[in-house]
Amino acid sequence: MNRQVVTDKVCINFGGREIYCRTGVSLAAALTEAHELNLQDAGGGDMRGLFCGMGVCQECRLTVNGRHGTRACMTAVKESLNVSRQGRRPSPDSLSRSLANDHDLEVLEPDVLVIGAGPGGLIAASIAAEAGAEVILIDERSIAGGQYYKQPVSPDEVPTSLSGDRQFADG
Repeated sequence: MNRQVVTDKVCINFGGREIYCRTGVSLAAALTEAHELNLQDAGGGDMRGLFCGMGVCQECRLTVNGRHGTRACMTAVKESLNVSRQGRRPSPDSLSRSLANDHDLEVLEPDVLVIGAGPGGLIAASIAAEAGAEVILIDERSIAGGQYYKQPVSPDEVPTSLSGDRQFADG
């Protein structure tokens, strides 16, 4: 399987540097491709970078469009991202300013709220819906499937190195 060349590129700003990258890839992937490996100032001259790549370790937290604590591995690249490094622990004032942008949230009240679109969450949501419940299924990723199956940004972008991986192909 050949890898499709993606030509949709956007410009993001990372600490004053313009970086051109593909839309839809994770911010972590785009920054890594641009050789920006130091993502977080840990203090004392130490820097942190991408570690787990799946949203668990929190080592890739950045400030994105003024919002602190954004995980680079879980954030898709799109037009007009203004990204900067943040300290290991942002100040409480900066966090409250960043959260102030969330005041216009829609309130939803389903019968069942399923958190996590991995295999278990998908089954739970399906069974609840079949029983007649109003279900909302949420996940931090844009594609259902959880950690068991890792999906590329699009089916046409499966790296050749993974084409022989049975588990990946099953996903």
